[in-house]
Amino acid sequence: ILLALLSGSVVLALALVKYFNKNLLSNLSVLLDNTVRLEKSEPLHEPMQGMDEIAELDRVFHKMAKAITEASEQLRLSEAQTRTVIESMPTGVLTVDSQLELKTLNKAALNML
Repeated sequence: ILLALLSGSVVLALALVKYFNKNLLSNLSVLLDNTVRLEKSEPLHEPMQGMDEIAELDRVFHKMAKAITEASEQLRLSEAQTRTVIESMPTGVLTVDSQLELKTLNKAALNML
């Protein structure tokens, strides 16, 4: 009887390890896929449910992704506004980078050439 109980305990332990390992790998796979999706500007998977560390990491990742997306949109709008202002200026404006490569040239500057 003792041997049967011991064998049953070992089988149960192995089944639990397999179950938790599968769940862990599945959750880590979702997190990894979300990093790829964020880079490609694709929608993320739904946030994970649960109170474990991986679910918490996923919630923090979603918050970070939202902040990055919002900041990127604000930057895009600001750059568009700046381009509009520069293009509408009656004075010629041109900018170059540190390698003296032309980066910006408005219509007024083009007319001066």
